[in-house]
Amino acid sequence: MDKGKTPFVSRDLERKEEITIRIKSIKAAKPRIIIGILGQEPGLGVTHLSISLANYAAKWLNARTALVEWEVRNSLAALSPKEGEEAFDLKGVTYFPSIPAKELGLIYSMDFEYIILDLGSDSQKAREELMRCNGKLIVGSLCPWRKARYYDYIKRLQEHTGISDMFTFLALFEDKIEIKRCCRTYKAQVQSIPFIANPFHIKKEETDFLHTLI
Repeated sequence: MDKGKTPFVSRDLERKEEITIRIKSIKAAKPRIIIGILGQEPGLGVTHLSISLANYAAKWLNARTALVEWEVRNSLAALSPKEGEEAFDLKGVTYFPSIPAKELGLIYSMDFEYIILDLGSDSQKAREELMRCNGKLIVGSLCPWRKARYYDYIKRLQEHTGISDMFTFLALFEDKIEIKRCCRTYKAQVQSIPFIANPFHIKKEETDFLHTLI
């Protein structure tokens, strides 16, 4: 009887060891972080910033990183080495071009540590998706011919959500005086986006800014 039980005992021990290893790997795994980037209006460099942030996470943080283009815009498809690919890897980042909202859940369940979600320019659906992200970045401009629209957008967003500190508001290449005025007026966290020459090759001097967004 004892000899007959040995294989079963051995299998039980192997199974317990396997479960223990899985539990340890789950505990050791880093939590998945989804960062949504939304432009207050078109032409504000949301895709450029998204690629920069994804490459920073992949190269400087050595993290498994995906960049997802929300809905059909076809900007990221131009980067694919093969036409019509649903996903492709480039310089350590996995790209998902033109992904419908209903398919985001599948990507969120994959083994990525950082998922950068390029939401394009503002819309009701894009804002709803932004609210589901861990990091909520909104890009605008405080240049003289655009700042009134950005101020109005920040005000309306705060009135709608009732919360201002859940968002990180970003502005293109603005001077410190204008940034301080915006922070003081709307009691919001506003940062200036520095010039990043090549979003695929992040330089050391560009990492400090990008790290504040992670």
